[in-house]
Amino acid sequence: MKSLLYPSMNFQKPMNADVSIAEFNGQVIKSSKKKVSVYDLSSEGLSFSTNLDFPLLKEVPLVLKVELFSQCTFTGEVAMKEEKEDGLFYYRLNVTTCSLLFYKMFEHMRNTHHVKMPVPYINASATG
Repeated sequence: MKSLLYPSMNFQKPMNADVSIAEFNGQVIKSSKKKVSVYDLSSEGLSFSTNLDFPLLKEVPLVLKVELFSQCTFTGEVAMKEEKEDGLFYYRLNVTTCSLLFYKMFEHMRNTHHVKMPVPYINASATG
């Protein structure tokens, strides 16, 4: 495992975002949006929880579209999934494409001192 430093935001109270399926096994899909709870966000991805049980298979990639704030969107591949005792599924999403606003937000964080310290971000591989 490779540990890298990226600017990130951790939320004491999870923030809401809209998630929809963008692509499954290479096929473009337009699904309805579902509210999820975001716990952390970085230029490389985010962690969120939901009651939805998305499939996670190495040979069948799942790409989700995430909408944060106003017009801040990105797509990302599900990299990790964990079901916890609270009945929710916790996911890690790695960014594959993003809107200019999303990119500029993290570029600004990287070039200023508004972030206390970059948080170690560990790349996790998907298992299926």
